[in-house]
Amino acid sequence: GAGGDRGGGGEAPCASLLDTSPSPGGLAAALGAGARCVWSADRRTLTVHLGTGAALVPEDRLSILAAAGLRSANGVSAAAAPPPFIVAEPAESVAPELTVTGTTTVDACSPLDLLAEAAAARPPTFIWRCGNDQGFDQFLRSLSGGTLSLGEGTPELPSLDKVYEVTVRAVDFLGGESRTAALSVVKTSAPAPQVVFAPPSLSFTRDEEAVVRGEAFFSSCPVDTSALSFSWLQVAGPTTVPAAVLAPSQGLPQLLLPPNTLREGSTYKFRLSVAMAGAAPTAADVVVSTGFQPLAALIGGGSAMRVSRSSPLSLSAAGSRDPDLPAGAPQGLSFSWACAAFDGARSSPCRGASGQLLDLSGAAEALSLPAGALAASAEPLMFTVTVSKGQRTASHTVPVTVVEAPIPLTKLSVSGGLARLPDGSFLVNSGAKLTFSATSDQPGTAFAWSVSPPRDLAAPGVAPLGASSPTFAYQDALTPGLTYTVLLSGSSPGGGVGGSSVALAVNPPPSGGSFSACLRPRKGAACVREGEGLTDTFRLLCEGWHDNDGGGLRYQFGWYATESDLGNATEPAWFDLQASPFADLEFPTGRLVVMARVLDRHGAPSATLEDRLTVGAPAPAAGGRRLLQGANSQLARARSKMAEHLKGFRASRVNRLAGGIALEGRKSLSPREAAELRASLMAGLAEGSGKAVATGGFACEAYGT
Repeated sequence: GAGGDRGGGGEAPCASLLDTSPSPGGLAAALGAGARCVWSADRRTLTVHLGTGAALVPEDRLSILAAAGLRSANGVSAAAAPPPFIVAEPAESVAPELTVTGTTTVDACSPLDLLAEAAAARPPTFIWRCGNDQGFDQFLRSLSGGTLSLGEGTPELPSLDKVYEVTVRAVDFLGGESRTAALSVVKTSAPAPQVVFAPPSLSFTRDEEAVVRGEAFFSSCPVDTSALSFSWLQVAGPTTVPAAVLAPSQGLPQLLLPPNTLREGSTYKFRLSVAMAGAAPTAADVVVSTGFQPLAALIGGGSAMRVSRSSPLSLSAAGSRDPDLPAGAPQGLSFSWACAAFDGARSSPCRGASGQLLDLSGAAEALSLPAGALAASAEPLMFTVTVSKGQRTASHTVPVTVVEAPIPLTKLSVSGGLARLPDGSFLVNSGAKLTFSATSDQPGTAFAWSVSPPRDLAAPGVAPLGASSPTFAYQDALTPGLTYTVLLSGSSPGGGVGGSSVALAVNPPPSGGSFSACLRPRKGAACVREGEGLTDTFRLLCEGWHDNDGGGLRYQFGWYATESDLGNATEPAWFDLQASPFADLEFPTGRLVVMARVLDRHGAPSATLEDRLTVGAPAPAAGGRRLLQGANSQLARARSKMAEHLKGFRASRVNRLAGGIALEGRKSLSPREAAELRASLMAGLAEGSGKAVATGGFACEAYGT
C-alpha cells in the first residue's frame, strides 16, 4: 500500500496515523514522549521513532487509522484502515553494553559512588550483588537502578582492609543481559587519594583526538592534603606509544592522544598513578579501544545517472577508501564490478547491445564501456562496485538508465556529507551546509537543480547561489529520519536532457533516554531538587540514550537562572562536550533551569532537555548583619571547595564553579569586594588551565563561563 493523499514524505503527528486501543495507557504511553512518525519520500514506508519512556513491547497491537488515508500504491482504492498488526521482536537482539564509572577504593571516611550504565534502547534494570559479604549483598539486592551511592564512612561496608567482590549486570526490557562487570571494592584503613576515570573506558577511531580524563579526590579523613603528583604508563597494547606523546600529560590526570597515535582495531591499557606525601600511592587503569572503520565504496557521478547509448560510459570508484588511512596514502583496496538488469519480475546479469553477457572482469577502480555497448532500456542497469581489504568489504550500486536519444552525460558530486551509506545515499545532519557540483561532457549544458520531496529553494539562505548554476549550495532544515533526493538536470544546446541525482539520508539524533538533576548524595530512589547555593552538589545525569549509528555519544550540560537576587534572568551557560553522561555541579542561589543535550558521533543533537532546581542561601540568624555574614560564609566555603578542586587537578570543576561564585558575589558583595573576587577567580582559572591538557573546548569553558 501507500500513504495518504499528502504528496511526498515527511513527518506527521503519530496520533493522526496510529492507534493502540485497547492497549493500556493509549498511544502516548506506548510510543513514549517525543515519538516521531515519518513517511518516506515515496509514501510507502512509515518509520516510527519511539520516544522517552516508550512502553511498546512485542505482541502489542498497532492499528493504522482510516483517517491516515492509506490506500493502494496505484491510487485506485479508497482510503481504508487495514487490520491491526502485531509488534514483532527485533530481528536481531543486541545485548546492553555495560560500563561502570567510579572509584573502587575508599577509606574509613570517604563515600563510595559507582554509576552503572548500559547502552540500550530503553532504561534497563541493574542487578547488583556481593559475593563475599552477606550483609552488603542484602543491601545491593534492594537496588534496581544504576547508581550505587554510599555516604561518608560507608557504614554498609563494615570491615576495613577488606576487598568486597561486587558484580553488576544490566537486563533490558526484552530480557537481554549485558556482560557481568566484576568490581573489587577495597576499603582501606589508611587514608589515600582516589582516582576516577570518566568514562571508565574510551572507544574511538584512530583519526580522532581523544582525551582520557582522570580525576583525583582527597580522603575525607582529617589528613594533610599535600600536593599530588601524577604519572602515566602504558600497560598493554600492540604498539608502543612514543614517550613524546605521553610526556605532555606527565604530571596531569588527563592523557591527550593525538589523531593517528594508536593502531586501528586495537586495545590499549594505560595506568595513572597518583602519589601524595604521607599516603600510600594509588593507581588505576583505563582501557582505550580503537575500532576498524567500515570501508567506503564510492562510484562518482551521483546516486543515479542517465546516459545515451551513443556515448561511452565511464564509471570511477577512485573515491573509495579505507577511512583508517590518510586520504592521500595508498589505500590497498581490491575492486570487482558487477551489473544486473531487472525486467520487472527477476534480476539477471547485464547483456550488451548484441545480446552477449557483459564481461567486467578486467575492470579495476574504473569501468569503461565504449559507445554502443549497451542497449536502451526503460529499466535502469544496476552497476555495483565491491571494494575489499582483508576480511572487510563494502559495495556501492548506481542505477544507470540508457536512452536512445543523444543526451549530455551529466554527473554531480557532493561535499559536506558525513558518510556514504551502503545504499549509496549520503548521511547528513539537518541544517548542514552542502555543496553540489555539476559536470557535463557537452559544452553549453544548462543545469537545473531540484529537491524531492519538494523544498522551497527560494527561501532565504536555502540555496544562495540559485538552482541553475554548475554549483548548488544547499542548507535546509530537513526532517531527521527522512531521505531526500537532490536531482540534477542537464540540457544541451541540441535539446538532449541528461540527469543525475544523489540521495540524502538525514541523520536522526540520539533518542529514548531521560535527564535528571538530583542532590548528592542521593538517598534511595528519591530525587531531591533543592539545596544550598555553592555548597551542595547536584548530579546532572543522562540515562538510557541510544543512537542508530551505535556508541560514540557525547553529552553537554548547562544552566541558567530564571529568578535570582539580581532581579533578572542570567544568560545560559553551556559547558564543554564530554564523553561521560553526568556532571557534578554546584550552583548559585536562585530558581534555576539545568539543561542537557546528547549528540551522536556525527554531531546530531537531541532536543535540549531541562530540569529545574531551587537553590537557596544558608538559613540566616536574625538581623541584616547576620545575613551578610551568612553570605560571606557561603562564598568562603565555595572558594575553599574551588581550592580543593585545584589541588585535585579537577580543572573542569574549577571552571564550572567559578561562574557560580562570580554570580553570587555580584549579589552580596560591594563593588570593590566583587572586583577583588573576580580577580581571585581569574587567577584560579589560570592555575586550573595549567592542570589540564590544552583543548579548544576546555579553553572556551574556562573563559566563557
